[in-house]
This record gives sequence, C-alpha cells and structure tokens, in this order.
Amino acid sequence: MTQNHFPPPTPYSYVPQPRPSVSFKQAMRNNKRYLWHFSGRASRSEFWKPWGLWVAVCILPLIAGYIGWIAIVFNMGSQPGSAFASFVLIYFLVYAFLVFALGITFTLMTLSLGWRRLQDAGFPGALWLLNFIGIGIVPLVMCMMPASPNGLSYDGPQDYNRP
Repeated sequence: MTQNHFPPPTPYSYVPQPRPSVSFKQAMRNNKRYLWHFSGRASRSEFWKPWGLWVAVCILPLIAGYIGWIAIVFNMGSQPGSAFASFVLIYFLVYAFLVFALGITFTLMTLSLGWRRLQDAGFPGALWLLNFIGIGIVPLVMCMMPASPNGLSYDGPQDYNRP
C-alpha cells in the first residue's frame, strides 16, 4: 500500500503563485478597482507605480506653493501695509488647505494598496498604519521586500484569479 504524498485538495482550484509584475496602466487600473479591498496581495510593481505617481502628484504642488511662500516672505519688507498682510494670510490658508487636502487624498489612495503590498511580502497589512504615528519609513522599507510564500495566507477566494 502506497501513501499519498500530495496535499489534500482545496475547495478552490488555485495554484499559489506570486503576484505577477504589471504595467503602469494595469497598476493604476488595479489601484482604482481595488481601492477599498484590503484582502489579497499587491506585487511590487503594482505598489510602486501608483505610489510613485501619487507622490509626484502631491509633491509638485507643495514645492510650487513653498517657493511662492518663500517669495512672499522675502517680499514682506518692501510691501508694508494691511492689504499685503491680508494677502499673506489668504495665501497661507490656501496653502494649508492644499497640504491638508493632498495629504488626505494621498492617504486614502495608498491605504489599501500599502496594506496589500505588506501582505504580499508576508507581513500583516495592519503595519501600514505605522504611517499614522510618524514611523512610515518602516512599512515603506517592508514594501521593498520580495513576495513571500506567507503572503498566500492573506488571499481570500475572491482574490484568486484577479488581475
């Protein structure tokens, strides 16, 4: 009598594979489609392409606003008066609103993406929440890790043949 050395069949017809590398267009499509999807995994290319785009989208207006702020500060001595002071206040409020709005948008657009990327690397996705307490470099470094076989445990049945 021979023993069966194969694992027992699973209810799903799924062969565990690492997430494939995707194009920029497919990565953006997946980011939009799975914006609130926290189960499953995201490959490195699926994470870094949208994340890099969002960093660029958020950083460029902030740099332009900061340069404008510096120009205003250097011009303050040559423009005394209440009209200039009210302009500075309005500029500051608009810039503060821009920083806040871009920060919220960036957080919402990358929350589930970072969560799934950590799961693909074999870490709990909840570690992405370290970004909220000021040590966001830790999960970012973890996102650089290659796919781990432990990440398969985070896949649900709905994640098995998704693009």
